[in-house]
This record gives sequence, structure tokens and C-alpha cells, in this order.
Amino acid sequence: MPTRFNTQLIQTTCPPWGMGVLHLGQWLSITGDSRTAPISQSAEIAFESIDELRTADVATLADGQRAWVDGYATRNDGGQGRFWLDKTGELEKDAADGGTVIAAGGGENWYWRRYHDGPLNAAWYGVLPGENDVLTALDNLEKHLQAGDGQPVLTIPPGTYHLSAAWEVNTYNLVFHAHGVVFDNTVWFRNKAQKVYGLEVRGSPGVGFKWSRSQGGLYVGLKASKCASHGFVLGGSDYHQVTLATLIQPFAASNDGDGFVLEGSGKKNWVNANCLVQPLSRGNKGRGFVTLGKANYNTFIMPQTESNGGISVFDQGRENTWVGGHYVSKDDEGYSFIGNSRATIFGGRMIGGVKGPITSLFFSPICPQPNRVLYSMHRISTNELTVGKSGKSYLGDRFNPLPSEYVEYSRDLAAEHTIKVDCSSLGLGAFLDIVVYGAYNHSGGFDRTFHLRLNASVVAHKSRAKWSVKPSVLAAANADIKAVTIDDKGMMTIDIATTTATINQVQVYVAP
Repeated sequence: MPTRFNTQLIQTTCPPWGMGVLHLGQWLSITGDSRTAPISQSAEIAFESIDELRTADVATLADGQRAWVDGYATRNDGGQGRFWLDKTGELEKDAADGGTVIAAGGGENWYWRRYHDGPLNAAWYGVLPGENDVLTALDNLEKHLQAGDGQPVLTIPPGTYHLSAAWEVNTYNLVFHAHGVVFDNTVWFRNKAQKVYGLEVRGSPGVGFKWSRSQGGLYVGLKASKCASHGFVLGGSDYHQVTLATLIQPFAASNDGDGFVLEGSGKKNWVNANCLVQPLSRGNKGRGFVTLGKANYNTFIMPQTESNGGISVFDQGRENTWVGGHYVSKDDEGYSFIGNSRATIFGGRMIGGVKGPITSLFFSPICPQPNRVLYSMHRISTNELTVGKSGKSYLGDRFNPLPSEYVEYSRDLAAEHTIKVDCSSLGLGAFLDIVVYGAYNHSGGFDRTFHLRLNASVVAHKSRAKWSVKPSVLAAANADIKAVTIDDKGMMTIDIATTTATINQVQVYVAP
């Protein structure tokens, strides 16, 4: 039976979702003897889109009227849902947010309000895949998130979305589920404690992701690919303070710039104490990982970098730590890692050379004698290694080795190796236990292994104008110690010849 609604006719139908729903917009031409009936308040009326819901004149509908909307723009596009009509006037003027509160036609403070519970769905606000710009819809959605009480949670359905400019994510403590979502412009995280899962930026005209705040943030499975600049940028501008964030399995691939940049070079700008777990930088035209300025105390766990146009790691921050990993990319001079200000490396596969004050200082259960301090260098492809000190530090009555201010590793992969140990800050006498391991690396594993173990009794005479060393070789396999000397400044030099070009590890134990 057709029913008249504000001079427009609607037809009662049996829609797919069941009986008792009246569909607006299916207009009939009425001829002959037709009867009309008022809309029952228990009936649920239906609209095809949010625009149709917004423009319908609801003057004759009672407060509380229910309505179903097929989709935001088209049926089942993710924006579908149920609404109820609020004609109480209790909502503030301009309360409409475009997704959960829709301005109703015919009254100044009348609104359609969406029934919903749980995370907000971005499709409710018109965030739909395709070529239409979704930036304004995302901004409107964020206003609702920021105005609400409790934990703001957002879901975006899988798909590729167009952004006309960078999307600035400003909501504090946001939980954002975006698995299968791809944006084509920069996503900029600007607040603390945000938790983001599964988002990709592909083909951005600028960087992929960037951060200006992050305290307590968690970012899992983010990917930046084919961007015109860097993949990931933490900091990089004045007043950007990015700290205590955790990025798990971020992936920078085929970008025109560097894979990952942590930059604290600006005014009141720092990038400190963040943790990147299994970050992958592959196929970028620039470098794999870069730290600059006040990018300090960050930890990189199992970083993977290969097929990049530049060096694997250019670490110019201070006291950053690199744990394990796979460093394949090299610069034009053959280096895979250039460090500054006491970068710390624990293990990993370093294909190219290493340059800079690289420190690997830790306590190890494999020490042959209790309470000895282990100074270790791992996976060095070089013919010169310096283990140095820049002063004294005491741990009880034990001497604690400190890193040198500058250490450079040669790119020469010959089997002639020189190990230098700076003893200048030792006491008048010390006993060192030096262990060197090495192996030729190839795709099938290791062979041609060598090792040697050397005791060295080092004496600094009272005037410190003269030093002496008494070496004692405890073991040597596939290695020949050519000479052990010490100069008048306390620099001990060990010249060895081996059957392989790669030193895997150098350990220096200082006796208590």
C-alpha cells in the first residue's frame, strides 16, 4: 500500500532485511482512487544514502522515529546503519559530525543519530575507497573522536584511499585498526599514546609516515612504499619531540629517499629512547637507516637492510644500540655502517666495512674467569680493529673498559689483520686475555674458521714514558701471530695473518 510522506509517495515493500520497512525514494505516480495512511511510529523507514537522509524533510515525523540507511553513498559501501530522530533540541547547534550525527531537514536542531557501539567505522563518515578525497571526512571523524569520552577506537575497511594532502592524526590515545588500508599521501602522527595497526602509505608525493609526538605510541605492521621521499621520518623539524615509541615490523620499500630517518637537528627537537623491532629497509634509493642530531638512545632490534642505494646505517645520533640484524647495503666506499658517539652493535651480519666509534660493551657468561669484563666486537670485515678507551671507570676493584672517541675499520678484506688495544688508561700493570674468532662467510654457512687466544701482561712504568707488553699465545688455529707491540702512548698492536678475510668477534677481558 503506497503511503504519502510530505507530498512524496513511498511504497511499503518487503526489503531484504525483513518486513515493516518503508523505503523513501521509490516514488510512484498515483492515479485513480488511492488511499494514504500515516507512517506508524513503530515502522522503520529506509533511505538509500546519507545524503537522502540529510535532505529529507522530517517535519511530520515524531521524535524517536527510526530509519535504516543502505549506505553512505551506495548500498553496502560500509556506511550503512540504523538511526533515530532526535527532535528534543538537546544537542548543541552544529552537533552534526557527518557520521554518527546527521543534520535533519526541516528543523534547526533536529538530528539523525546513529545506533552504534564499539569502534567507529570511517565509512560512516564517507571515508570510502576510490579516487574521491577522504581528507575532510577523516578530519570530521577525528573531531568526534576527540570530543568523546573513553578510549577512542577507529576502524577503516580495507581498500585504497585518496588523500589530497597529508592526514594529521591528532587524537590522543587513539586505537586505529587499518589492516589492508592503503593511503596515497603522508600520514602524520602528532599526539601521544597512539596505537596503529596494519596501515600502508603507497605512492605519497612526500614522505610515507612522519611523527612529531609519540610518547607511549605503538605502531605495528606499517609499510611505506614507492614514496617520493623517505619512508619513515621521526622528528625532523623544530619542536618535534618523538620519544618512547615502539615500531614493530615497519617496512620501508622502494622509496625515493632513505628508508628510516630519525632526526633531532631542529630547535627543541629530539628523537630519543624509541624502539624499532625488526624494521626492514629494502630497495630504497637512499640509505637504509639514518640518525641525525639529537636522535639518541634509540634501540634497533634485528634491523634488515638490503638493496638500498646507499649505506645500510648512517648513525650520527648518540648512544644508539643495534642488536643483531642483516646489514647488506654498502656505500660507494664499501661501508655498511658509519657510526658516531658510541653506537653499540651486538652481533649481526655486516657485509661491508664499519667506521666510527663503535662500541660493544657488555657482561658475558662466556667469560673464562668470573668477574671479568668483556669488551667485544662482532662480525667485522676488516684488516684493522681498534679497541680503545677514553678514561677510567671502576666497577668495584675491577677496571671497566670504555669506548674510544674514534674507531675506524678498514674496508680492506685481506687476510692480514691488525688489532689495536688502547691501554693508555690502565693502571701501572694489567693482565689482558684477548680472544679473536673468524670465519669465511658464504651462502651455505661458515667454513675456514680460525681463532686465537692471547694473554698479554701490560706494564706502564711510573713515568708512563715507557710501556712494555709480554704476550703469551694460548691457542692459535689457522692464524699466525706475527707481532705484538706497544708504543710509548700505551697503544698495543697485534698483527696476525689468517686464512679468512672476516673477523667475526674480538673479545678483550681485563683481569680484576
